[in-house]
Amino acid sequence: MLTVGRPWLVRQVRDDVEQRIENRFGGKVEVGEFTFSVYPSPEIVVEGFKVRKPADGPSQLSISAKRLTADFGLLGLLQDPPRVRYVRLEGLDIEISNRTEGVSNSRRKEAKNRETGEVGYQFILKKVDADGTVLRIYPRNPDADPLEWDMKKLSLHSVGLLRPMVFDTQLINAKPPGLIESSGQFGPWNKDDPGGTPVSGKYTFSNADLSVFGGIAGQLSSEGEYQGELSRIEVRGTTETPDFTVAVGGHPVDLTTEFHAVVDGTNGDTELDPVRAHFLDADILARGSVAKEKGESGKSIRLQVSIRDCPVQDFLFLVLRPTSPPVKGLVTIDTRFVLPPGSQDVVKRLELNGDFSIRSAEFTSQETQSKLEDLSWRARGRPDKEKGDPKRIASNMTSKFSLKKGVARFTDLSFRVPGATVLLNGSSNLQDGKLDFRGKLRMDATLSQATGGIKSFFLKLVDPFFKKDGAGAVVPIKIEGSIDEPSFGLDL
Repeated sequence: MLTVGRPWLVRQVRDDVEQRIENRFGGKVEVGEFTFSVYPSPEIVVEGFKVRKPADGPSQLSISAKRLTADFGLLGLLQDPPRVRYVRLEGLDIEISNRTEGVSNSRRKEAKNRETGEVGYQFILKKVDADGTVLRIYPRNPDADPLEWDMKKLSLHSVGLLRPMVFDTQLINAKPPGLIESSGQFGPWNKDDPGGTPVSGKYTFSNADLSVFGGIAGQLSSEGEYQGELSRIEVRGTTETPDFTVAVGGHPVDLTTEFHAVVDGTNGDTELDPVRAHFLDADILARGSVAKEKGESGKSIRLQVSIRDCPVQDFLFLVLRPTSPPVKGLVTIDTRFVLPPGSQDVVKRLELNGDFSIRSAEFTSQETQSKLEDLSWRARGRPDKEKGDPKRIASNMTSKFSLKKGVARFTDLSFRVPGATVLLNGSSNLQDGKLDFRGKLRMDATLSQATGGIKSFFLKLVDPFFKKDGAGAVVPIKIEGSIDEPSFGLDL
């Protein structure tokens, strides 16, 4: 390598490089030790440099690197604008800060300049390698945390006049931890409004460990495509988690999703519309957002979830310990879903509020089902009906429900079997499976008709006290015990 020894020529090249960088990025350039060589090809080496955009504009930009090496090739310096064959940036750190004022004016200015050709690259870069780059984007909201990307690998290609950069990168995602590989196009850079910079491409996300959220586990993989501007990126993709597990249930399932999202690349806030999830024979439709609300330490997931005629046993299998869910049937659910930020298990943080119905509900426990069948015969005034009737009793259930801190609460829970209607209010603890319900049993038959035998003779005396609203009898009842072994009794 032959280093140029004439100080005036080095200063001239240095001043020209600084001026072109300042014109392109609109900021003040600070250059450290500067070396210029001409053999075997013109090359510049800069030990430390910074670009800082003044704070009085609609956005602020800060670029710094520990070392910059630029190879111009044999004719690169003689062309106008100069062509740089190859650039290597070591220890590159980029900070972008957006402000709300002046954005619309800057966009109009940028568009005008593009039409007149007044703004362009002051140099053309054919290839840039910047492995280990750290990118921080500060959102317009001063209370929000910056969005930080650790780029393990970053390569840019064909960076020409008013053309987008073609890039390949590998990112380390912070939470859930995993590797994102992406390729696409970025730019042209909008120096007055970074959020308006175009971006498009495709990505893969692999080996994302969901256990960092607490209460769930699984290795998530995702792939998809995206396009738009940095502040509004449309993403379409799929995810697959073949071993998705909710800790309170402990049963892994193959969870897949398809989604359309709009992402604000300046703060990471995301609108989801829609997300379609599938596991076992269950299908879920959701719409909502992943964003940070005022006063929160992180981002919350807020969704409106809809489920139509899916096997209720699949949902119970996911969240309950018994391998055989206590109830089967077809469930329909409409609920608000909120998962606030925090370090607690997902089940303890998750909040639900909605209603559900189950068609053709049957208890899987033979003992419970036998009790239900016996109740049905007695409620119809036929207590002596022989067991083993071939017709299995099924019921339709409806209820409003809420979930908070791992406890599900039900109001206006009702289900009907031939001859009887049960109305309940109560709770179920998802972590220990305990039940606590109180309510009423409304029968077509009176107490004496439901009892039969000699007892019926004496119960005729109290029949009038339990007859209400045209029913044969209305009896206070309770359900206690656990989800897999419920206990039914009178609530006296």
